[in-house]
Amino acid sequence: MDADKKIIFIACGQRELREKDLGNKVFEVVRFHKNLEPFLAEDTHSFDGLTSKIFGNLEHCSGFIAILHQREDGAENPKFRNSSLWINQEIAIAAFLSFREKRDIPVRVFVETKGDVNVKVEGILKYIMANAIPFSSDEEVLEILKKWLDETKFSLREEDRDCVLASKRLIKLLPGYTGEKHTYRLDLEIANVGKKTARDVLCEVYFPFGIPRQEASIKYFDAFEPKDEDLQGYVGFKLKRAIDKILPGRTESVYCFDFIVNHDVYFDGHTHKNMLWRIFADNISPIHNLAPLEGAMGEGINF
Repeated sequence: MDADKKIIFIACGQRELREKDLGNKVFEVVRFHKNLEPFLAEDTHSFDGLTSKIFGNLEHCSGFIAILHQREDGAENPKFRNSSLWINQEIAIAAFLSFREKRDIPVRVFVETKGDVNVKVEGILKYIMANAIPFSSDEEVLEILKKWLDETKFSLREEDRDCVLASKRLIKLLPGYTGEKHTYRLDLEIANVGKKTARDVLCEVYFPFGIPRQEASIKYFDAFEPKDEDLQGYVGFKLKRAIDKILPGRTESVYCFDFIVNHDVYFDGHTHKNMLWRIFADNISPIHNLAPLEGAMGEGINF
């Protein structure tokens, strides 16, 4: 995440295709704004994923969007339908964080309405969702959000203004390539663009399985198998030793490894996949970056 970008947390169901489709559309609408960074809360199946992905982005978000679709199970009254329990919990957490930190987090909550059938709202959510917006189509949600994002002022937490890391990847084509085999070098750069020293900085790289790597070049990373379900098919690499500190205004380069693209890799579609990197520090918000490999391989291309 770029230092000047503000996280917009998107809570949208992931059980049904129609829920996922709308969540992805909202993600793209938010990403269109160059100063905003969308985070789409997808299903998480591990405690580590829950704390680092969901809770971390809730704590540091500058805006919150929740979309509650009707679900067919559970409601006794035929005029009401249940919605995602997980999203209801995220709404409550966001409300608590806003209260605890005494900061205004702009919120938009949408509830699906079909004729006279509505989403069931209980407990504290009745008050939190007092201004919930009914919708019956994706287009209604997207149009309202476009206007809201244009007109709303989002701000960083005071803590995040002082403690900010940014990163970029560098993929460089190495000499000696042929028409059938190209070797690339992957490096990361971690910059401290905040006002305070970043300490004990660690990073993880998730790389598509099936692309050969020169094992001798992996000097600073330990390989591991990712636990997150959405990272199946990837190999994880964790920095062996934390970077002791990065002073404000300074950048640290991390040599990752060399990898090979040949005919098999290309025609099997591996270069169409993404790579993911995560950066952590004791006193700074974690960074989660995702970028496609395709189109990134070339002499001196920077990201």
